[in-house]
Amino acid sequence: MDFSRSVLATGEIMIVPSNNSNLVTPDPGDVENAAVLEFPVCPWLSTVHAATGAGFYGAGGLLPFVFGPVPVEKYFVCRVLRTLCFGPPEILNNLAWRLATSPDPKVATEPGRSACERACEQTHFEITICIGTLAAAYAEAGRFDDAMATAQKAIALAQQNGEQDLLQKNQELLELYRAHKAYHETIERLSCRTMNCLFCSYFSPVAGVRAGGVKGTPATFAPCRFLH
Repeated sequence: MDFSRSVLATGEIMIVPSNNSNLVTPDPGDVENAAVLEFPVCPWLSTVHAATGAGFYGAGGLLPFVFGPVPVEKYFVCRVLRTLCFGPPEILNNLAWRLATSPDPKVATEPGRSACERACEQTHFEITICIGTLAAAYAEAGRFDDAMATAQKAIALAQQNGEQDLLQKNQELLELYRAHKAYHETIERLSCRTMNCLFCSYFSPVAGVRAGGVKGTPATFAPCRFLH
């Protein structure tokens, strides 16, 4: 897994080894353990194992290899309970904006809303971009009362932070939601001139905020399973 960019949706499977270098353990509230797989290894020599102190590739062990009994390798099969991302919240937010504002009616909106709710939680509901994206996701789901209330929060935060561009954009979006209309990007804005596909892990977070909340660099668009 690319821990800086990968996003896992609810219901997907992630396999976590018990023994490796640079392990990242998901929060217990984000996954449930579906199974534990055990595999035998060389019983008398280890090169990377915290229990034996071996760390041949600089994995934190005291010795490059260790002779002696080696425990079996365990792998935990985890089922994702809610949208999960080990990278920065911008990745979740940008994904949510693309899904919520896609002009393609076949694109599922629930993953976008879940991703944005998670991004807002991670930023303590203090980032205007994330809140504005959440409003768009609510509108796309037909939850216009929630969309209006959330857009008003984004407007208040933009005023507080002096974010004039975001203030104007969210005011425009609020009028759409009051008319019970969702906001959709044009195909051109979601094409290769906009940004790379986040789920395919080609996203590069740089300056340049657009609309409710997309950051990105112009590059070749790589379609992914979430947008098809």
